[in-house]
Amino acid sequence: MNAWENLRGELDCWANDGRIATLWWRDDDAVDITPALSDLTAVSADAGVPIMLAVIPALLTPEFKAHTFPPGVRLAQHGYTHNNFARAGVKKSEFGPERERSDMMAEIAKGFRDVMELDNAISAFVPPWNRMDMTLLPSMQQIGITAISTFRPRKHTELAPGLRQVNTHADVVDWHGSRGFMGEQPVLAQITGHLSARRTGAVDCTEPTGLLTHHLVHDIACWRFLATFTRQIMAHPAAIWLPINMAMAA
Repeated sequence: MNAWENLRGELDCWANDGRIATLWWRDDDAVDITPALSDLTAVSADAGVPIMLAVIPALLTPEFKAHTFPPGVRLAQHGYTHNNFARAGVKKSEFGPERERSDMMAEIAKGFRDVMELDNAISAFVPPWNRMDMTLLPSMQQIGITAISTFRPRKHTELAPGLRQVNTHADVVDWHGSRGFMGEQPVLAQITGHLSARRTGAVDCTEPTGLLTHHLVHDIACWRFLATFTRQIMAHPAAIWLPINMAMAA
């Protein structure tokens, strides 16, 4: 059985249980209206799939700020400058324990205000490299951030009172190899594996399965996969793509 058949078989199991598998889509590092971003929104629109763009506040161009996105595209804050402040030998992070809390919160608050001024903005925060100093969370909730999105199955529905966690679970980019498309087999295995773990209770069944993409580095194989995958999910009666506001409240 190939990876596509495994995915359909897992969704059939959801159907047999009388359940609906929920999925959502996050794309990181948007800063400008590029051909790649146009390709991304075209795939989203063609398949009728909502998408959350994680945008870097300090790097947004005037063209991006003035652009009108369709209703299915929502914008969330992705750090502030997306610079790495971690020490050598430590995993990358923009908001890690190496920095002063006051400096980090000032940047997060400034970026949050700037993003929330954009059309289609949503009060979610995506830390660069999917990691951050978790002691910042209560202060982030106080400035109006209501959801955090990183990577891997969540262990807690809320990271702080009123601060939802809604993660992604499958990355299409081979960051440690070719930096191109990861390949159908591994990407679909991540998706199918999370769906199976949800169905069987091995992870939080209420967390929608999240697809993570980075439009600026996609190759042709990646674009082809996304066009096929989004339509395959839409075609199955036991699967739906959630609107982003619903995903962030899941």
